Amino acid sequence: MYSIVVYSLAKPGAIITADNVLWKDRVLAPENRDADTESIRQFNRKMAEDPRLESLLPSIYDGFAVARVK
Repeated sequence: MYSIVVYSLAKPGAIITADNVLWKDRVLAPENRDADTESIRQFNRKMAEDPRLESLLPSIYDGFAVARVK
């Protein structure tokens, strides 16, 4: 879903940010399988794998994703 909303608004060079993408490190622990954690994992995966983006996820507290639209 994020790509539909974000890409309808973003132009090349736009910056996309998201906060709390490490979810207090819960996304890093494989035993956490609740719906919220899985949703954040899926979001992170899509941001990382989307060829239209240059992205990074610095591990600052709860995580902060930053991406630039190519």
